[in-house]
Amino acid sequence: MRAKKALSTFYFAGIVLFIASGVYLWLRFDLASLQLPLFTDVIAVNSSIALVIAVMVYAMALTSVILRRKARAIEHPLTSAESYRYFYYLCPFVGAMAGAVAVAGSGLTTNGLTTIAVGTVLTTSIVWIVIDPVITVVEFCGPRSRRLRRVRAVRAKAKRLALKAEKQRILAEARSQSSSIQSHWEDALMPCAQELADLVTDTVEPEAVRRAKAIDIALHASRMGGRRCMQYLYHMTCRACRDKTDDDWIAHNISVWWDGIGGWHSESSLSTTH
Repeated sequence: MRAKKALSTFYFAGIVLFIASGVYLWLRFDLASLQLPLFTDVIAVNSSIALVIAVMVYAMALTSVILRRKARAIEHPLTSAESYRYFYYLCPFVGAMAGAVAVAGSGLTTNGLTTIAVGTVLTTSIVWIVIDPVITVVEFCGPRSRRLRRVRAVRAKAKRLALKAEKQRILAEARSQSSSIQSHWEDALMPCAQELADLVTDTVEPEAVRRAKAIDIALHASRMGGRRCMQYLYHMTCRACRDKTDDDWIAHNISVWWDGIGGWHSESSLSTTH
């Protein structure tokens, strides 16, 4: 883990060194005004073309990194090797050291800095933009790599299908369990639903007495299955009320009597429970 973190740090530092060396060379030789065929014309005609070309060239370098990250190390035996990764991450410093060795003994002069910057830019550009993408594409298109990718794709598909089948199995079990619970409620709560229908349609017994009985029934349903059981009983009672009277709204008295019991206040959930 520490070695991987150190490599990431060196990689970031190498990018900074590469960009700084490029900027230094650009300013040192004033490349924007340098009279070179094609280069000057591109800059003068449309600077956005130069930007697009630079982005496309750098995209080639990123492609190799993305291909390796999506694939397994076994599919890229060379570019995934530890020694190659060390060289890839440290090549800006390798180029800088090569330039420093070339000017060793002459001191830290402007020409010396220029040589170090040139070594950094050339080495990094050749490795990151030319050599590494070519090697990665060759590995990617090789017969062994293609065979391993097919195997990996088949295994990934099998894993997705297995996960999908497991989710469907769990969902089916949940639905079966819910259906079994509701079937049990249907049998156990039918007398309660009939009694509630009688209470809500009765006009002889005082409302306070009918409400007390309805609350006792609600507490029984809440102990049996919580709010869902109360909601299921409510809809059973609504069906029973429709058999007794044409006034569907009369069943609303039940929700008023049950207010505050077992979280019984969600009218939106009432309409979707059954």
